[in-house]
Amino acid sequence: MSIRRSTRVPKERVRSSSETPEYEVGANDLKKSASQKRKTTKDSTSEKPHKRSRNVGKLAGFVQELPIEVVFSILELLDPATLINISRTNRQFRNTLLGTDYIWKAARRTVGLPDLCATDITERQYVLLMFDKNCHDCSKPNVQEIDLLSCARLCTACRRAIQLTFSQYRDLRSALHPRAIECAKRHPEKHAFDIPRGVVKISVRLHTMIPSEVKKFVKERSRLQEQIAMDAIKIDVWLRTQAVEKSQRYSALRKSREASIEERLLALGWTDSTLGERSLWTSHKAVNQPRPLTDRIWNSIKDRLTTDLSIALVERRNLLRRGAVDLRYRYFQLREHSPNPAQFPSYDTFLSFPCVEPFWQESTDPPPHNVHLRDLPLWDEEKWVAALPAIRAAVREYQEEMQLVESAAAWLMADCVYHPHPSYPLGDPRSLLC
Repeated sequence: MSIRRSTRVPKERVRSSSETPEYEVGANDLKKSASQKRKTTKDSTSEKPHKRSRNVGKLAGFVQELPIEVVFSILELLDPATLINISRTNRQFRNTLLGTDYIWKAARRTVGLPDLCATDITERQYVLLMFDKNCHDCSKPNVQEIDLLSCARLCTACRRAIQLTFSQYRDLRSALHPRAIECAKRHPEKHAFDIPRGVVKISVRLHTMIPSEVKKFVKERSRLQEQIAMDAIKIDVWLRTQAVEKSQRYSALRKSREASIEERLLALGWTDSTLGERSLWTSHKAVNQPRPLTDRIWNSIKDRLTTDLSIALVERRNLLRRGAVDLRYRYFQLREHSPNPAQFPSYDTFLSFPCVEPFWQESTDPPPHNVHLRDLPLWDEEKWVAALPAIRAAVREYQEEMQLVESAAAWLMADCVYHPHPSYPLGDPRSLLC
């Protein structure tokens, strides 16, 4: 079966001389990457040009126009973390910073990181070891633990990967040079059969040496291990100092944030007596943060903070009022002289009486707003005296119910004795009290 195809020649659109192109094709447009060519659609020949961000490529062009001395002077003022990020922005910065140890050294000295006695790692590797949080083997982020003796930062999975069993460790020792493990960098004795980092490369290198060179190499590695141990002590002291300084800095920021929030709460109408109970609001998540308070942050946390503070004040007052009810409950229990003390309501039952609950329990649903201590009196003795008749009536009603429960329990116990049944649900009279 033949398919009929049209033989009409498509007409090309002829642009008149009055029409001007919106953009001209330049040399940069011809150098498109493969990913950009794949993203080209059928509408790429339309008259509208592709919209690009205003800042794309401007930094690279700006840096290329600067003298190299000016660029190096700027890089020397950066801290290590910023310098690491700059080295990963593009290939130009990476190639520039790979061979300039003095820039990394200047960045290291801005934070007071001590100089190393060992020379087995470069300044760049030293900075990456201390400030780059990625695992050295699998590049997993946010790895906090540093092994200063082996100069490595490893995640938990990579640390477990170098732990061998006794048979595996024995086979590895037999395949290595006899003095390879002696020359490898030490590591903390967390596992008896850990593989020292770089031991295979050291073993291959030792196999290519003559005995005199091996002896000299072992001596150099022993001296290097001593230097690394001394450097580890200095770095550990620096890390502890940094932790103390960070804690002090965060504490100062928290106090400054608390003072700013307290000032704004006072401006909203809260009183010093209300905010004097600082444990109610200083531990709030929106308050206890080591960052300055801005207008935007305050507007976002203001309603939530005031509501939570009002609820905390109500709950604190409820707790204090419950203690006041406890004293009056004991006095009431002694004054009533109940003939059967077992029938007198317990403290929790007494609190659950509808005539007693309003004296200690104030509802927080819906949440209160802008509650002050003056709105929450600790105790009202006049209301308590007025409610005593209702409380006595509730106690008598409870005692009458308990008498009925006890008589019913006695009858059921007698019924269970004379008519025992293994599946009888009320064999225990205490179940009536549940």
